[in-house]
Amino acid sequence: MLPLAHGNMAGDNGVARSLFLSALMITSVMTGILFFGIEEEGANGSPSIDSDVPDTILIGEIETVNISISDEEMGSLSIFITLNGEVVTQTPNSMGMVTLDISSLGVGSHTLQVVATDSLGQETTWAKAFIIHHPEESEAQLTISQSSFEIEQGGSAPISGLVTHDDISTCGLRWSTADIEESSLGLPVGEDGTYGLELSNIQQNTIVSLKVTCGTWIETSSEKNVVITVMIPDPEPVTGCTDPDANNYDSGADEDDGSCNYDEPSRLKILSLHGGGESSSAFESQQGMQDLIGALPEFEFVFVQAPEDGSVWVRDPPGGKEQGTNDPNWADTSINFLDEFVQNNGPFHGLLGFSQGAAMVAIYLAYSDVHFDKVILFNGYLETGHRGLNDTVESESPFDVPALVFEGENDAWFGYGSAELAELFSDVTHLVGSADHHVPISTDREFENVVSFIRDVRQYGCTDPDASNFNNEATLDDGSCNYDSKPVTGSLEWWGEVLLCDSTEQIEPVDDYNTTESDNHLCQLSFEMGETEIIIDSNGIPNHDLESGPGCCTSEQSLEWRIPLVPNNQTGCDPTLSTDGCTMAPERDAVALAVNGVPIFGPEDGPGGDAVAGHEGEYEEDRQHIWLGICHGHSGPGGAYHYHADANCAHWHPDEETNQTWRDYTVDSSRSLSEHSPIVGFAFDGYPIYGFIGWDEEGNVSEVKSSYRLKEGETGYNGINDYEYIIGLGDLDSCNGQFGPTPDYPEGIYHYHTTWENGEGDLGFPYFINCYRGEISLVSQNEEGDGEVDCSGRGETWGPGIGPPPEGCEEGPSGQSSDISSAIGTIYRLVPPSGGILAMMAITA
Repeated sequence: MLPLAHGNMAGDNGVARSLFLSALMITSVMTGILFFGIEEEGANGSPSIDSDVPDTILIGEIETVNISISDEEMGSLSIFITLNGEVVTQTPNSMGMVTLDISSLGVGSHTLQVVATDSLGQETTWAKAFIIHHPEESEAQLTISQSSFEIEQGGSAPISGLVTHDDISTCGLRWSTADIEESSLGLPVGEDGTYGLELSNIQQNTIVSLKVTCGTWIETSSEKNVVITVMIPDPEPVTGCTDPDANNYDSGADEDDGSCNYDEPSRLKILSLHGGGESSSAFESQQGMQDLIGALPEFEFVFVQAPEDGSVWVRDPPGGKEQGTNDPNWADTSINFLDEFVQNNGPFHGLLGFSQGAAMVAIYLAYSDVHFDKVILFNGYLETGHRGLNDTVESESPFDVPALVFEGENDAWFGYGSAELAELFSDVTHLVGSADHHVPISTDREFENVVSFIRDVRQYGCTDPDASNFNNEATLDDGSCNYDSKPVTGSLEWWGEVLLCDSTEQIEPVDDYNTTESDNHLCQLSFEMGETEIIIDSNGIPNHDLESGPGCCTSEQSLEWRIPLVPNNQTGCDPTLSTDGCTMAPERDAVALAVNGVPIFGPEDGPGGDAVAGHEGEYEEDRQHIWLGICHGHSGPGGAYHYHADANCAHWHPDEETNQTWRDYTVDSSRSLSEHSPIVGFAFDGYPIYGFIGWDEEGNVSEVKSSYRLKEGETGYNGINDYEYIIGLGDLDSCNGQFGPTPDYPEGIYHYHTTWENGEGDLGFPYFINCYRGEISLVSQNEEGDGEVDCSGRGETWGPGIGPPPEGCEEGPSGQSSDISSAIGTIYRLVPPSGGILAMMAITA
């Protein structure tokens, strides 16, 4: 076994040695290759490519570039060259150098690529990107010395500035406006870059645009605007006459230049008669007449020449002055002449005569129907020698025209005659001056009195301001006054207009909307006036359709009211401060009378709440069903209709053209009046109650507001006790009245108003009145009048929900707490303190 094994080992060792030697040989070869870089001499590598092409080239700076290609076998190389993708057919020289012409290349990015392949198929690809660029240039810059101008219209604007760039010679500057085409507006630029432009006669706001463009290789631009504001001066004022009343009024004139001219005012004319033997021109030339003309420019003195021979108005008798005449027609020539002259040249305000002209004035007044407002006689006399004329003058006198008779104390001719002339006039002023036989000159002691008399223009007409034709320019009453139909306040006629439903009116039937059939009620009222009171009888039916409400149904009553004609204020009562000292109006009874004869009640209803506040939803009435109908009225026990508020519907009427009915009436119908409300009723103290609309302190029409408001947390459920009076909250005092003028009492009177709002816009409690400003006292009598019973305290100590009434005081059916409505068959008389001027109302079943 061992030899066999040994033998095998020997064989194995030979094989191992062979393998080792082989491995050693391989290792040696590899080691030589790795460590000694042994290459067989003559081995062939891939081609190599190089170039001198830079990354960037300034245009024009380099015209050619070189590419170097090398390989062991240059002759067998295949070379493929492209420039910007286009094939270049140029081949290398013997040194492997290729020179390319790039002078034609433009600015931009370019790519050069070479692919070389040797005979063994080894390939080398070389590529180079380069940029050709222009020389660097600065951007164009434009500056202006002034960017805005404010100039007067027609002025100029000098525009200048500077252009900056590396090469100014390449710059072009242009300017334009909105009105001028840019193409024609080249502007030269100096070598130093300066420029200038002057625009002249500029009429309106302008914007000048400037734009410069520069560059040899690359153009850049710069723009600027110059704003030119034209300051248009205020136009020269147009002068002229600015008075529209002038003849030469110039509507286009801004400033008055004093050139206005006017028609001469219609000057009053005075017909002037010269003395006998004197011409009209000579009379006009007298110093005294010239002084009068100068002192009275508002008058026109018209001088007329006598028609008789010798420049006389009354010719002498045939036998001379001493003989005289009896002919009453002796002066007809002059009379007829003056009639014609006045007709053609009049009218004349006055008639003036001097000497014989004064005598002619007296004759003309006696013989003519021409009217003159005044007569002025200087140094005159009567034509006593002409007995026929003089008798007529005396029989027609005295003349009622105002006359001035002037006598010159030094008049040696006719000084005696002035007194005789003065006796012919019922309204005469007789002056004796220092003149002789001439018109008084300006230095005469009576000259100014003469001027004053002539200037005192008396205007005749009606001078009574209460007359319908009152003339406020009239200075003398001529008895022409007449009076229109408006009656004097407080007169019988006035009451007939204020009160409604009397027998003189056409009464429309009244319907109760709570009944199923037409009721055809009629509102009826009559009255008579006593010395101190007016007595009014009514049936309690209003002059409008109604809604009776829960107290249905309304029926006629027999009511009598006594209203004082002249109210007297209570002493100790100042309602502007409070109700202290004032008689309070009943809360649930009649407090006043409406002009249609319907009672006006206080604000409370039967259960004791504010009937109006409950109706308007201020609180829920849970004690008794109460509601108000048209005009805030309804019926109480016995069918007695009455108002708790408003009552203005007495003066409202449905518009038949729009098919309105009385249901269309609202409170706002009477609150939207454009004039003072009429009287809607009278309180028992005699003072009137007007509607919602009155006059404020400036006399403007406005709604009158109450000064009461609900107390904090109250709603009106407890009636009057829920309200408080606040001074100045509204327009009215604590009684709901005020003193001031009304259409019926322009001089002023205390009066009440119906109110719907207070000064804060809430409900206008107490709606009519809360207390009386005038004197009043309330006394209740039974039907037979057996003594007096004190029924005061109702609503406080007795009444619905409190307790029974005192003996003799009937409480009446529940649902309407009212002395009037409950006292069927009982007379309630309001007795005045001093004997009988207040109101009495009787209600019978």
